[in-house]
Amino acid sequence: MLEMMIGDLVQFVILWVIILLTFTCVGQLLFNQLPKFVDFTSVFFMYFDSSLGNWDATAYTGKDIFDEPMLIQ
Repeated sequence: MLEMMIGDLVQFVILWVIILLTFTCVGQLLFNQLPKFVDFTSVFFMYFDSSLGNWDATAYTGKDIFDEPMLIQ
């Protein structure tokens, strides 16, 4: 019984890391002009924090093509 629970936990962690890596790659490709999305590790840890419930919308703020500030409300 304990072995099955550990196996399920390992399977969950593997899927969770694969999903985090996917979101990290896509987020870095889409938002590479924003200061929080500079390198792979900072984006990965930002999404890791978000998946644990520490979601901060200010990471997605910046300037648009007309140099006007974009704010998420």
